[in-house]
Amino acid sequence: MSTNSLHFATPAFACAPLERTSQADAGRLGAKGVSPNGKELSRLINAAVVSKEFRELLLSEPAAALAAGYNGEIFQLTPEEHKLILSIRVSALADFAIQVIQNGRALPRPGE
Repeated sequence: MSTNSLHFATPAFACAPLERTSQADAGRLGAKGVSPNGKELSRLINAAVVSKEFRELLLSEPAAALAAGYNGEIFQLTPEEHKLILSIRVSALADFAIQVIQNGRALPRPGE
């Protein structure tokens, strides 16, 4: 595991390593900002786990958190994922993750 990665898994939702995604790299994630198989949602949750400041912003002002990104990284969410994140109103990260898992299963995946 590199120093730029964090990997953990939770029941029913495996989180991908938190890899750097700069503005310049954003296009490589797929057409129309597609987040392959929820990778960007995993990165978002990983960032909230490792950064108290980002976590607090995500829980209190999700739009601001998405706009700010994390540690110079941006999150390339699909429009559906973006809408999902903005719709979640909880005060604890565990509850946030549960909402992402439960509601994220219904989101369309690339190629569907």
